[in-house]
Amino acid sequence: DDNDGVIDTSDAFPQNSLRASGSDYDSDGMDDEFDSDDDNDGVIDTSDAFPQNSLRASGSDYDSDGMDDEFDSDDDNDGVIDTSDAFPQNSLRASGSDYDSDGTDDEFDSDDDNDGINDIDDNDFDNDGVINEADKYSYNPKRASGIDYDGDGTDDEFDSDDDNDGVDDIDDAYPQNSLRASGNDSDGDGIDNEFDSDKTIHAYFSEITDLSYNWYQSWMGFFYIPRNGSWIFHSNLGWLYLHPISKDSFWFYDETLGWLHTTKDLYPYFYINSSNSWLYHLANSSEKRFWSYLQEIELE
Repeated sequence: DDNDGVIDTSDAFPQNSLRASGSDYDSDGMDDEFDSDDDNDGVIDTSDAFPQNSLRASGSDYDSDGMDDEFDSDDDNDGVIDTSDAFPQNSLRASGSDYDSDGTDDEFDSDDDNDGINDIDDNDFDNDGVINEADKYSYNPKRASGIDYDGDGTDDEFDSDDDNDGVDDIDDAYPQNSLRASGNDSDGDGIDNEFDSDKTIHAYFSEITDLSYNWYQSWMGFFYIPRNGSWIFHSNLGWLYLHPISKDSFWFYDETLGWLHTTKDLYPYFYINSSNSWLYHLANSSEKRFWSYLQEIELE
C-alpha cells in the first residue's frame, strides 16, 4: 500500500512508507532499514563503524572513554576542551607552558621547576631568590621586579650591566646611563670619553685625566688641548697635530720631524715616517726631545 518496497503482509506499518520493521534506533520516525543514519550522529551508516552508537563512528577514541574523538569535546580527557587545548591528544599538555621542559605543562605539573619541592610547598618557583608573592614573573628567573632599564629581558636586580654600555655595574659610576661610566667627560658634553662619538681627541684615550683649563694627563704625559681642535701642546714635545687611528693609537705631525706614530703600548717609542726608523722620547730632558736610533743622536 505505501510503496516502501515491503509487502503489506510483512509490513508492520503498511500505510507508512517510512516504517516497516518497527525498528527505529534513533526514534526519528524512520525505521532503520530506510534510515541512512540509524543513530543520527551525522555519519551515514555506510561510513559509520558503529551505525547504531551515536557516540562512535570512526572507532578512534584517544582517551578510551567510549566517545570517539570526532564527538568528544575533550579528546585526551585532561579537563581542557579541545578548542582551548594546544595539545588536544596529550593529557600532559594543554597551554604549552612547560617551565622545566619535562613534557608536562605547568597546569598539570606538581613540581613546575623540577627542584624536588612540590609547588604547593615551593615559595620560589623560578629559583631566582625572590619569593613568588614578591615576584612579578614567578616563572622567569631573569625577571622579578619588572624594572629592566635597558630592555634586554633581564631585570636590573639580575643584570650585571643595567644600561648595556659594556661596562659592568660594579665598575660603572653611572650604571643606568649608557653615555657615562668612568665619569671622565673631558669636553663636558654629557658623554664620557669612552663613549664620545664626536671624534674629539679626548675620546681616543682609554685613560685621560682632566687637570683643568684644558690641560690633561695620559700615558704620553701632560698636554693642552684647545676646544674642538686637532692640535695639542705637549709639555715636552711642543705643538703636535694629532690624527687618531684607533683607541690609544695616533699619528702626530711635528713641523720639524714630519709624521710620527706611537701607541699606548709602543710609547715612549715613536716611528718616524720620513726615515723609516725609530725615535725614543726623552721625557725627562729639558733641552732635547728624542733620541734617534738611526742617527744615534739626540734631537731637539
